Amino acid sequence: MKLKTAVLVPVLACACAGGAFAAYPLATDDAGTVALNSCELEAGYDNSKDRESLSNQSGAFSFKHGLTEKMDIGISLPYRIHPAGEEKPGAASIGLKFSLVKGIVALSFSNELGEKEYFLNTIYTKEFSAVKLHFNAGYLSTGEETKKGSGSYGLALEYPMGKFEAVGEAQGREGGEGAVLLGLRYWIRESLFVAGAIARDFRTGHPRFAAGLHFEF
Repeated sequence: MKLKTAVLVPVLACACAGGAFAAYPLATDDAGTVALNSCELEAGYDNSKDRESLSNQSGAFSFKHGLTEKMDIGISLPYRIHPAGEEKPGAASIGLKFSLVKGIVALSFSNELGEKEYFLNTIYTKEFSAVKLHFNAGYLSTGEETKKGSGSYGLALEYPMGKFEAVGEAQGREGGEGAVLLGLRYWIRESLFVAGAIARDFRTGHPRFAAGLHFEF
């Protein structure tokens, strides 16, 4: 579970740089919330190309805290590495997640501080014997009555393999934007893992590489 950075493009960013809440490196969220008085910290690096094939490198940090048994709050801060510029730190985003049916159904809300736009996400998790599936249906509001928002979807799976865990997802947004991702986590201990992933954008066909860590305490 994790708070992503760019709430305005929640279905296209990597887990440490997006607007939904999910465990790294997924952008599709799961229905779990952080336990009461517990915390989660994630840090990630993302390397991609834009539509003009120009290189973009960024990092992000996110922190979540369990407020109740059914609710957590998180904050995320992106950081631009390349291309270099005066405004390297990005705008912080804040998010809330509410558990409706423990571990199965949840609702989240996220917003970039100081902006009218917000993202609402409905989350469903189904666990089988060896696989967890997550489905997200979201709505990105422009914050303006005269300007229509857009819907989004995300479908992800997690497959444990001892100390490793394979993950994959497909995500998209109205207008044809979307991406697929394959990744691998390595659990150093029960509360800490590192992960890497490669994704491909539907529209540009460009690959995206991500690497980061997840720590619970």
